[in-house]
Amino acid sequence: ETGKSKKTKPKKSLPTPLSIMEKLTPINTPELPAPRGGCTLVPTPDTNTTFNLLAGAGRVGQYHDQWDLVLKLPNKQCEWHRLVGQNHEIFGDRSGHSSIFDPKHSQMIIFGGQDFVANKHFDEMYRWDFNEKRWHEVTVAASTEQIEERNSHAVALDKQAGVFYVYGGANRDGPKNDLWRFDLAENEWSRVCVTGVVPDGREMHTMEFVELADGKKCLYVLGGRT
Repeated sequence: ETGKSKKTKPKKSLPTPLSIMEKLTPINTPELPAPRGGCTLVPTPDTNTTFNLLAGAGRVGQYHDQWDLVLKLPNKQCEWHRLVGQNHEIFGDRSGHSSIFDPKHSQMIIFGGQDFVANKHFDEMYRWDFNEKRWHEVTVAASTEQIEERNSHAVALDKQAGVFYVYGGANRDGPKNDLWRFDLAENEWSRVCVTGVVPDGREMHTMEFVELADGKKCLYVLGGRT
């Protein structure tokens, strides 16, 4: 109708993004890691902007090399530095392994994985000492049960208890749905008895350890391939 102004609806304001994905540009890096998947990346004790990349596989090869990734923020840049640590030859090419950073002992622990060229799966464990810059094979204590070889499993660390958990993964027998705990002080595996709704066997999933406000400790498993 004439003589009446039209009311305009207020514009909805867009939510402020919580995070932004940005691509980092390598600088001062004469050599770069080959493209790969099935690798691991963990923080280092030196700084919260340095991470350690280990092994993995590409379309045409597999690796057991080790790199430091140094973030140059907020310049959206990074540096890669290849590491040649002592005793690096004790383990071979692999992918689908797991790595955790143990801040209490300033070490990285790797477990399992596979050599897809040789069609071989691993149940061995190694640790990288960040202070010594040296690899050591972990001698697992003899216990009533030992974890099976596997790759593409998930791992999560309970720092306070000094243990980490391994769930699922796969080997020649197919996907697993077992849960294991490794005691870092005793170097001992123990299988965790699970009740309730047990997920189907799976690989390529993720898992996180969470301690709730009431002190209850939980493992959350997401995704995967059955």
